[in-house]
Amino acid sequence: MLSCRELTEIVTDYAEGRMSFWRRLEVQFHLGMCHPCRAYLRQMRLAAQTVGQLPPEPMPPDIKAELLKRFAALSAADAAPPTSAPPETQTNRTPKS
Repeated sequence: MLSCRELTEIVTDYAEGRMSFWRRLEVQFHLGMCHPCRAYLRQMRLAAQTVGQLPPEPMPPDIKAELLKRFAALSAADAAPPTSAPPETQTNRTPKS
């Protein structure tokens, strides 16, 4: 059986449905028997829901301008024709018989 400590380490995966059937069953068994862990799961879900409802913070104009400048530089570097390729090295090997 899971300990409360183990459950707190995997509760996010459980809440997001990212675990195997058997592991989920193990968590549900523990939750069925442990009131403090059920309360913890409720708190985690409420916190995630609350944070999800916060409005996005606007990006400061100077940071936005710098990011756009850097993205443009990356795009220009990707679009530039390649420089001359390094010469292929040839090795003189004689086949062994």
